[in-house]
Amino acid sequence: MSHTKAQVSMEFIVLISFVLLIFAVFTPFLWKQQNEILSERKTLTAEKIALIIKKEVDMAVMFGSGYERNFTIPNDILGSNYTISIHGKILALNWNSGETQGILITNKTSGTPSPGKNKISNEDDVIVFK
Repeated sequence: MSHTKAQVSMEFIVLISFVLLIFAVFTPFLWKQQNEILSERKTLTAEKIALIIKKEVDMAVMFGSGYERNFTIPNDILGSNYTISIHGKILALNWNSGETQGILITNKTSGTPSPGKNKISNEDDVIVFK
């Protein structure tokens, strides 16, 4: 009888050891996969923000001088702070682990949009961000 109890205990220990081994082998893989998914989601979110800004600039150019509009973009990219810069026609969004860029239809801009609330206007064919 005690031999049976010892065998059951030993089988239980072997089973638990096997489960822990599987967990230890797959945890790094799952962690890496989760980080890759989060990185891809951040990139897609940044591209969406860049597209919002690009569309706002397109509308300001299309409607011409005197156009004015308020718009809002997210305050962060899935918990990461980001910055926006415009150099000529190049719109760039940078965050702690990446960057995305877009091309604007004009290089006549003044100021840059910032996370949160923004105002865009067309003042004598110069697109102004406030």
